[in-house]
Amino acid sequence: MLRVNLLAAGLCTALFASALPGRAEVKDEAVKKELKALDGAWEARSAMKDGEAVEIPAGAIVVTIADGKYKEKVMNEEKESGTFTIDPSKKPKTMDFAILEGKDKGKKQLAIYELKGDELRVAASDAGSTERPKDLSGKNGVVLTFKRAK
Repeated sequence: MLRVNLLAAGLCTALFASALPGRAEVKDEAVKKELKALDGAWEARSAMKDGEAVEIPAGAIVVTIADGKYKEKVMNEEKESGTFTIDPSKKPKTMDFAILEGKDKGKKQLAIYELKGDELRVAASDAGSTERPKDLSGKNGVVLTFKRAK
């Protein structure tokens, strides 16, 4: 089975601050709004790995996000948990995970994401990598598409 450590490291709430007065507050508000939009249970529906579609059985991967923390379940078994930070002002938006429990405990994972309503697409590097994915094409690495669980 494809092991995808997607939301595997950190949704903390510490973000980068701008040197310009007032910009940090605006950014903080944008981050709070985006974090609120990400809260909930997300079920992986499809994946692309190195340009090839990968089948994901219904309910096989579920990630629950709440208050800057995440838990990843694979086949109803918790595989990983941690915190993360986001920067919705970047293009593409960035997500940095801190893996607190699981196989990659203690590692960081860099990702980019796109949130459109009840659909979340995430491209994540391998845990411990210092390189962030460049796009959501799935041509180089893994991109997961999640739907908000009802």
